Amino acid sequence: DSATAPVWTRNIPLGTLKSGVTAAMTATTSTVVVAAQASNYLYITSCTFSNTHATVNTLMTLQDGSGGTSLWHVPVPANTLGAVVTWPSNAPLKEPTIGNGLYVVNVTTGSNTYCSCNSVYSTVSF
Repeated sequence: DSATAPVWTRNIPLGTLKSGVTAAMTATTSTVVVAAQASNYLYITSCTFSNTHATVNTLMTLQDGSGGTSLWHVPVPANTLGAVVTWPSNAPLKEPTIGNGLYVVNVTTGSNTYCSCNSVYSTVSF
């Protein structure tokens, strides 16, 4: 129904741009990447994953809130500087729970990883 469809401008959903970055992550603790926006959904458009450890590979998982549902898994080998994941602007990765922040967690202890993400937040759910 076109009366309730989200409005798109330049392939970005109507909303406010928001980005975030982690500090170095070496454990398997959920870490916030993009802070929660009260009463809004996050739509992730891109993320960059790095692992500066010389030998320890890991898998990084984007989560719906701290310790929440897994949204996306990314293998991040040792010595990876900037593995980029981009979702199409007409189909960004939606964080399904309104008001939750985007978190990331390492699956392997001992790596030295970083994550940064770009998103749009909006009260519109699609």
